[in-house]
Amino acid sequence: MAASKDKFSSLKLQIVNQKICQLILGCLFKNNTCTTSDQDEPKETRFAEEALQRTLFMACLGQLIGDYFLKIELSEVLVLKQLGFGEKCLSIENLHQEDMSRCIKALRNVDRADAKEIAEIVGGKTVDFNINDSTAWALMMEPLRNLKIIFVLQRYSPEFPDEVLTFYGKEIENITIPIDDLYDFTRLCVNALVRASGQPCEW
Repeated sequence: MAASKDKFSSLKLQIVNQKICQLILGCLFKNNTCTTSDQDEPKETRFAEEALQRTLFMACLGQLIGDYFLKIELSEVLVLKQLGFGEKCLSIENLHQEDMSRCIKALRNVDRADAKEIAEIVGGKTVDFNINDSTAWALMMEPLRNLKIIFVLQRYSPEFPDEVLTFYGKEIENITIPIDDLYDFTRLCVNALVRASGQPCEW
């Protein structure tokens, strides 16, 4: 990662931490920092305000946890060949596998921390999705509503070649999208990941 991007990510993290700390202080330590005018308020009013602050804090915390620790099960996803049929599906699946074999050269050295930074750059998020012990990280992008594309780095080296696997959230069944268009969306997302990684890749 470039130094400028590291500084930008560090600054964003500091801002998020400051806001979270402010929320915590406002919610948990309000009674210790109240002014004379606050003490003059009826107890019922202060209790209502404190309850509202705690509710807002928990909502923000829940959103934060949901964004960064989204868990996905294998039963909740599909692979490309499950979303089409016939010779056209087979040819597109072959093209997709060729794309993924090329992009692994750029993504095989991306660790979990880098994956989070890349996800922020491309508008995605890292998710808790483990296929097996070889799973290094999983990253989800949603270019269209209900079109969730999940990329998973599987590290098998040195025994076997590493690979990036692609999955789709089952929500895709709620939309009508031709498999060739789905391939195009997937390829564009992969291209964005490779460019964000800053590593060379020949398409």
